[in-house]
Amino acid sequence: MELKMTVFITNIHGLNYVDTAQQAQNTVAKIACHDLNFKEIPMYHYDWPDEPVEVRNGRFDGMLAGLSNNDTVILQAPSWNSIDWDMALLDRISLWSGIKKIIFIEDIIPLMFESNLYLMPKVIEYLNKADVLIAPSINLIERLKQDGLEDKPVVYHKFWDHLGQISPFITPPNSHLLSFTGNPEKYSFLKEWKNQDVKVQVYTYNKGIKNPNLKIMGWKSDEVLFENLRKNGGFGLVWIGDSDEEKYYGQYMTMNAPSKLSTYLAAGIPIIAKANLAQHEFITQYQLGFCVENLEEAVEKVKSISDEEYTKLLMNVSRISKLMRNGFFTKKALINAVFTANLQG
Repeated sequence: MELKMTVFITNIHGLNYVDTAQQAQNTVAKIACHDLNFKEIPMYHYDWPDEPVEVRNGRFDGMLAGLSNNDTVILQAPSWNSIDWDMALLDRISLWSGIKKIIFIEDIIPLMFESNLYLMPKVIEYLNKADVLIAPSINLIERLKQDGLEDKPVVYHKFWDHLGQISPFITPPNSHLLSFTGNPEKYSFLKEWKNQDVKVQVYTYNKGIKNPNLKIMGWKSDEVLFENLRKNGGFGLVWIGDSDEEKYYGQYMTMNAPSKLSTYLAAGIPIIAKANLAQHEFITQYQLGFCVENLEEAVEKVKSISDEEYTKLLMNVSRISKLMRNGFFTKKALINAVFTANLQG
């Protein structure tokens, strides 16, 4: 008699609790384990570059104690330990017979930070060990193929889910303002924001920014953030500046899935984003906001939109919003990936 297949998924712990990378992994694992009955493989973020192999393997064996032959393992990547650590874990998993290996690409560190570009050959080697990949966009896969990624099945996960609830008694107003989640110190366009007609409400822990056209809202928990975004209305902004420091990450945004994009949509407000965002076709097709070439165009859209046009955008966003708040983008990607991996010969 054949034993049933179990699906496992890795999940990182030990990062800063407000770190978006950990929040993303924890959310995916929560959806997978609670809604799909997957089993978590918890892993801890730690810095021990000289960890002895026998100690590391003992750690891995404890993490993988529940694994059996012919199971399926989804690795959320990166683990935010080293790429060598990730590679060693994958190799350890491969010791079991018939294991299907799915790598959920959540970030590519060499494409996020130019100083880490030297890691790309190892990242490609790691990804090539997977049976199936989950990726945010075809743009990212095509970019990785330039560095040697092999042809293999890919399931696309275009948006992060953002679990939570919103108040049905709050309708976002057409307030002609922008909201932005992030530290202004990292975004040159925010520090230099001069437009007095369209001001920006910034949700950040950094309250040292002095700009009369920015309103620093402070860091908010999800429940409070959703309520604030809905009460204040307007648009959520997904943008990065053109400074030398930002250009490299700006290119990455044409390939990845920004977490703030899903935060705004899950809260139920439309978005303003750069026209080259990886999700621009989806945003345009479902009329979830505006994808524009520059901030001047963005400001004009926010200033001139009528109440009737804004209400139509809210209705469109609400259809996507309830899917995100209930984890359906993640469930769809995970289920498709498990089917794809196990239907291969």
